Amino acid sequence: MRAIVGQQLSVAAASSIWKKLLDANLTSPQTIIQVEDDILRTQGLSKQKIRYTRSLVEHDIDFEALTTISDKEVLEILTAVIGIGCWTAEMYLLFSLGRADVLAVDDLAIKVAAMDLLGLAERPTPKQLKMATKDWSPHRSAASLLLWSHYGWLNNRKEVPL
Repeated sequence: MRAIVGQQLSVAAASSIWKKLLDANLTSPQTIIQVEDDILRTQGLSKQKIRYTRSLVEHDIDFEALTTISDKEVLEILTAVIGIGCWTAEMYLLFSLGRADVLAVDDLAIKVAAMDLLGLAERPTPKQLKMATKDWSPHRSAASLLLWSHYGWLNNRKEVPL
C-alpha cells in the first residue's frame, strides 16, 4: 500500500500522505474495506489510488509467502493488482524482499545512467538494457543502486559517483 501511495509523487508528499494514513489508522486491510472513499480522500489519496488500494486488499496477498517464491511468481502476483505495474513490483522485490537480481529496466534514472556508463548514443529500451546487463546477473540489484547513484551524480555532479 505504501508503494501505491508513493507512485508519481515526491518523497515528501508521499511521506506526508502515508503519515496521515498511519495516524488515522487507515492502513490495514480491515479498515480499508470498511472506510468510505471520502475519508481516504481527506487523508490525501486520489480517487485512482483509492481504487488501487481497494484492489490490493481484494487480492488478499499472503506477503509472507512472497518471501519463498521466485521473482517471476512475485511479479505475477503483484502485477495482478490494479495499479501495481512491473516497476512497483520490482521495487518491492528489491527493497522489501531484498532480492539480489533486480534491474528496473523501465526506470528512467537507470536508463539514463546506463546510457552514460555504457557509452550509448540514446537511452536503451528495456529489451536493450536487459541484453546489455545480462552478464551482471545475479547482482543486478547492486547495479540498480549504483546506477541510481550515478544518475544522481550526473544531475548534480557535486560528488564523485559511488
